[in-house]
Amino acid sequence: MAAFALAAAVVAYYVTKLAQGEYREWVNLDDPSQGTHIYWAGFLSKTLFWGTAAVVLGLLLGLAGNLGRKAGPRGLPFRLLIPLTALAESSMRLHAEASSQGVVAATTWNTVRLVAAAVVIALGVREIRARSNRAIRSARH
Repeated sequence: MAAFALAAAVVAYYVTKLAQGEYREWVNLDDPSQGTHIYWAGFLSKTLFWGTAAVVLGLLLGLAGNLGRKAGPRGLPFRLLIPLTALAESSMRLHAEASSQGVVAATTWNTVRLVAAAVVIALGVREIRARSNRAIRSARH
């Protein structure tokens, strides 16, 4: 269900861009007084592509979230999926975009990176503690 909500968000995003004039082009570049028309092929292709991607990725992330609920080391990679993705993306954005977007963007991406790293460390520590607790319990029996 959440995957379809993501697809609806994609549609809303592109409809907003359409309303803002993103997909308008001049009818005749030699005579701009003829006005503009909407470039439907670009609008529909992007909306369809990213809507489909949202459904597919939403379903895969839902499956990963369900698998992440498993206790122990089997669920750990799935629990780490989102914070590691946030860590990688924020690092790439800092490298590529932050210098052109200013201090606020750099601070935002650094904060995201810091929080994602803290979550990765916390999940690792939690797993190590759980493993040692399981070892202690099994040694008692």
